[in-house]
Amino acid sequence: MSLKQHRLLLVDDESRSRQSLSSILTISGFLVMAVASPDAALSIVRDGLELCALLLNVSHPWAALAMFHAGSAEFFNSIPIISLCTPAPDASYTKIIGVLEVLPRPIDYGSLIAAIERRCRRSHPEPSIRVLLTRMPR
Repeated sequence: MSLKQHRLLLVDDESRSRQSLSSILTISGFLVMAVASPDAALSIVRDGLELCALLLNVSHPWAALAMFHAGSAEFFNSIPIISLCTPAPDASYTKIIGVLEVLPRPIDYGSLIAAIERRCRRSHPEPSIRVLLTRMPR
């Protein structure tokens, strides 16, 4: 797979959370495209952007997933979806919708990175904690 196929699409309807998650994932070595709404994600997928996974962190994830499948099931059936959600739903429901993994909030970043790594290659090696600390605002 080419690197362009290892782009992660982050769908997050809260601006601060979207910026933070995008920054953390980018610093962790992933190519991230972040959008504010499921509608924007649907447009991107329909435009043909190749994705390794979709990370969904929205207020109403199940409504967003239903919209994805109603609007473009053929595209979303081939994209692994990771959903951040509270509370975690019944496992049988997630299989029907097509979510491969549901991670509870608050976010455990180690689990999140591991879930993404199972589907996406990093564009560069993960930086050491020393590098991360020097990049943090003071």
